[in-house]
Amino acid sequence: DEDITVEEGPLMIGRGTKSDLQIADSRVSRMHAVIERQRDSFMITDSSTNGTYVQIGDEEVMFLHREQLRLHGSGQMSLGRHVNHEDAKLLRFECKTIS
Repeated sequence: DEDITVEEGPLMIGRGTKSDLQIADSRVSRMHAVIERQRDSFMITDSSTNGTYVQIGDEEVMFLHREQLRLHGSGQMSLGRHVNHEDAKLLRFECKTIS
């Protein structure tokens, strides 16, 4: 387990060597997604072939494909595979205010 703090961003996630967070998985694009701060919230933008699955809290899993979503609270995401898939590499997140 590794904790990564994003204060401003962007945090680039993908399979490629230029990604800040590299995920070694054939279903993950070289430049899969980016998380960045926009005003007082964080947005994830998917730019991949296979999409990003995001679950915030106990809400239903959302599928993003070349679109944005505002992250809030805490949850989990998986790149290219459903969060419940046996081969999913889960990324857990928590959005909080740091004083």
